[in-house]
Amino acid sequence: MPAPTPAPVDRCAHCGYPRAAGVCRRCRGVVRDGAPPHGEIRPGRGAALADFAQGFVAPFRATAWLLARPEYRGRLRAPLCASAVVVAAVGGGLAWLAFRGARRLTATLGELPDLAAPCATLGAAAIAILATAITLYFTLPLLVELALSPFLDPLAEATERAFARCDMPALDPSLLGGLVAGLRAAVQILAIQLLLWLPLVALSLTGIGAAVAFLVAAWLNALVWFEIPCTRRGYGLRARVRLLRYNRARALGLGAGFQIGMLIPVFNLVLLAPAAAVAASALYFHFDKTDSRETSLAVRIRPTPPTAGPPPAG
Repeated sequence: MPAPTPAPVDRCAHCGYPRAAGVCRRCRGVVRDGAPPHGEIRPGRGAALADFAQGFVAPFRATAWLLARPEYRGRLRAPLCASAVVVAAVGGGLAWLAFRGARRLTATLGELPDLAAPCATLGAAAIAILATAITLYFTLPLLVELALSPFLDPLAEATERAFARCDMPALDPSLLGGLVAGLRAAVQILAIQLLLWLPLVALSLTGIGAAVAFLVAAWLNALVWFEIPCTRRGYGLRARVRLLRYNRARALGLGAGFQIGMLIPVFNLVLLAPAAAVAASALYFHFDKTDSRETSLAVRIRPTPPTAGPPPAG
């Protein structure tokens, strides 16, 4: 007798969490863009350029929220400190490795005259700086998100609570559950980045190729940062890729906005990662979630405290 076909995961079209019998007991089918009197969000896809623009400005809009809105007070100190430490450690480590590699490259060219030695050192330093900058530009988002995920999830939950007007705990509220699911997806994305690293570096040194590399990196950034709202809802990597492909204009816009933000000094070291986490959490509510083909969840559903009542009118 053939095994029964697993039932598809039924997700709320508004908040995206799994629901039973077509009824969402979390958001009650109402999600608003910020505090009243802002209007109710109608999830779905619009014009591609408008969706891309909405995704592009999302990290910068989220930065203003982080600095001004009360729900984020007291939640920023740990992410800001951790982000600065991670960026400095990763950047310093990559720079040291690149400089050592460049020095060995110059040493293989043979003995150089005394007058050429300073030029070789400067050349090695230039190669190290360029290689470090390009590598950081393409791989830092994943490393930062993976290292900071315990500090960024409270920001994501505060964002979801502000939009849905009720408690929005993750399906697996335990720290270990979220880390395991995030680590599994991060390893898969890291493998993709390692395969694309050399082609992207080569493309970055050309004219049109730099634009292609920028778009590829933007798409990888979208995969990285939407891991936060997707892991909270039990998406696996394949389901997340399908979701982002279906909402590619907004996803690519957020990735491109993040790439531009990485070029802004100071902001890229301290505020960009928290802003990206909040932006992805907010932008997810606008996504069209009807193209779901999941038959299982990537996390275990654990007991959570009862959610608040239905959101207030108006």
